[in-house]
Amino acid sequence: MSLDDETTQQSPFRRPGWIAAAVVVGLLIVAAVVVWIVSSVSSSDDPEPAPQPSESSTSAPAPSEGAAGGSSICGLDLVEMSGTLDTAPATTWDYAGTTPFPVSDEFGPADTTDAGIKTCFARAALAASVGVGYLMNPDTIQPWRESALAKGPIRDQVLSTPPTDVSSEVRAEVTAFRLLSYDGDSARVDVGVTVTGNGNTGYLSIVMPLIWEDGDWKVNYSETDLTERPAQLPNLAGYIHWEG
Repeated sequence: MSLDDETTQQSPFRRPGWIAAAVVVGLLIVAAVVVWIVSSVSSSDDPEPAPQPSESSTSAPAPSEGAAGGSSICGLDLVEMSGTLDTAPATTWDYAGTTPFPVSDEFGPADTTDAGIKTCFARAALAASVGVGYLMNPDTIQPWRESALAKGPIRDQVLSTPPTDVSSEVRAEVTAFRLLSYDGDSARVDVGVTVTGNGNTGYLSIVMPLIWEDGDWKVNYSETDLTERPAQLPNLAGYIHWEG
């Protein structure tokens, strides 16, 4: 098949315009999903049972997050994390509005923008978790986008989309993570969020695609159509929990 034929037959769902639209929609629905989850959580006293891991998931090691592909722009010490990444690094808590998220003296964030957004990470898991914290607060979504989005064809379209308001009655906490993939230059991190409101508690999963760019971890929406949209979970079983 010639290159011209391949280009002609390319799926419309992979074209830059469609991908850009999907990213914008994905960012806008995050706040709405939080509200929906809290309103739809069962008020039963008996919690739903945790999903049981399959044999393959218990026997296969998780990806290992090692030193990133290059020097940190902030001079962070990129100590390699070997093994299965079954524990989280020591962290404390910072806040985006009322949403707590984990931070580490060793692994970042190590810098702050003029708008007050924490940046510069040695660990993809922390970059993703902090990003989700900012994504949960309407006042920090736009300045976070400006500092966190990787270079790419849809960056300007994402930045031009106004954030969606979140109900003040809803509270969110960046609680846990799973490292889905990692190769030193790119990563996919599944961030677990606990949301509460109206006396109910729910759980949310948001997958963040990242790349190592200019000495920091950046959100790489230029290479995804955001099929990894926010999803409701019965619990956060199987996730690594942040502890401060």
